Amino acid sequence: MRMRHHPIAIALLVASGLAVGACSSSNAGNGSRSAASRPIALTGAKHDAAIMVDGVVDDWPLESVMTGDDEHLYLRFLLEGQPRTLQANDETVSIRLDLDDSTETGRVFSDPIESTTLGVDLEILLSPPGDDGQPQGGARLVAYDEDGEASPVGHADVGFHFAPTFASTWFEARLSRHMDGDVQLPDLSDEGEGAGMVVVMGPSGVAEAWSAPFRGEWPQRSRTQKLADVSIPPKPTGAVRVVCWNVYFTQPATNPQPFARVLRSLDPDVVLLQEWDIDDSTHIASWFNALLPRQDGWQALTGESWGVAVVTPHTLSPLGDNVLYLSEGDERAVNLVAAVVNTPSGRVAASSVHLKCCGGPDGPEEARRLAEADAINATLAEQFEATPTDMRIVAGDLNLVGAVGPLDRLRTGLDADGSDLAVARTSRLGDAAMYTWRDEDSAFTPGRLDYALVGDSEAELVQAFVLDVDQLTPNAVQAAGLRPGDTAASDHLPLVIDIRPR
Repeated sequence: MRMRHHPIAIALLVASGLAVGACSSSNAGNGSRSAASRPIALTGAKHDAAIMVDGVVDDWPLESVMTGDDEHLYLRFLLEGQPRTLQANDETVSIRLDLDDSTETGRVFSDPIESTTLGVDLEILLSPPGDDGQPQGGARLVAYDEDGEASPVGHADVGFHFAPTFASTWFEARLSRHMDGDVQLPDLSDEGEGAGMVVVMGPSGVAEAWSAPFRGEWPQRSRTQKLADVSIPPKPTGAVRVVCWNVYFTQPATNPQPFARVLRSLDPDVVLLQEWDIDDSTHIASWFNALLPRQDGWQALTGESWGVAVVTPHTLSPLGDNVLYLSEGDERAVNLVAAVVNTPSGRVAASSVHLKCCGGPDGPEEARRLAEADAINATLAEQFEATPTDMRIVAGDLNLVGAVGPLDRLRTGLDADGSDLAVARTSRLGDAAMYTWRDEDSAFTPGRLDYALVGDSEAELVQAFVLDVDQLTPNAVQAAGLRPGDTAASDHLPLVIDIRPR
């Protein structure tokens, strides 16, 4: 049922369960404020943007729905009702943007009738319809030229991403104003304003719910794309540096130098690996000793599970037996390896995990993720009790593309005082975004799949960040001993977490 528009000062339209910007700063994030979206404050990884694209929208100006700065355009919206995952949804969400505020250019949609006030230049279809009309996974972007003719656009061409990746009600999205030159979209270099709508479409392509048209303004664009001229933050005094990295099907074995340069520049005490598809601790240790020689050498620990490892130049021992199956006869071990690392700052219980990939909030993949999270939680609880340590960290690729439940279950009660492990706030160094995975050739947009969880009753979480070389200036890249594209050697970015005992 369509709801009649009531002109409220702050709210725009709520139509059949869809709202845009209808919030105050005190309740803005309620739709997505699960445990995963309440990260603790950290130092480091500074940025200048006013809006952090993390899925929590209470850093937005009170009445703003669509806005911009000299680098990006931003949008937030609320889909009322049950939380949903935008790229694995049973309905298509269409974000329609009129970037030059003119119906003389772009496509004018007739459904719903309110959209006839827009000349849509860019349409972003989340869970877009397939050939059979049914929603499919991922996103599809379409540009409309001056005559309304459509052409496909890659999400990387316009720098589009949104948060959160898991099911929520509130979402926020970002577009670059430095778009690929081949994209047929209005020039966004000048001070300007635009408009848009968010439309939920049923399987037949008919609009089922929609927002009122909203408007936004933005200042003059920077002449060139801003990159971060920042140094990689050094490890603080007395801290233990942990790097967590999904290395994309053992890419270090076939393309070693980018990984070696990145790890050399970060100088970790502990490395938590996922997708090193050779479950042989000797092989992994040999790689580190050959490419990152240290006086005392590197040690590695793997288990019966696939691709996870703990690597360190310090003394290493298993935290438990590192053999975990969901049930008797299960052919696949749970991807967990846990170790005790004796660092100069104290004994660290370090665990590398990798939960089941893919799916949405209701499918078998999510059920597997939940079961794996429960099993890991129970196993680590026993191991932590049996082996006292000074610091606890659990990190890895959690594949949160369904609901937030796997993260919540994984961290529950695992701190030394019985509280939940804290979720580290790992934003990209020099940027106001928190995605950890990206693949410009994928139908799926960048997302936050990798997380680090810390027991903050015993350890202080000093700083945390995600390293993406593409975000740094050439001078910063060179000063760090890196080369352009080094972190693109994997589809995941390395997480860096510095902790020290309290």
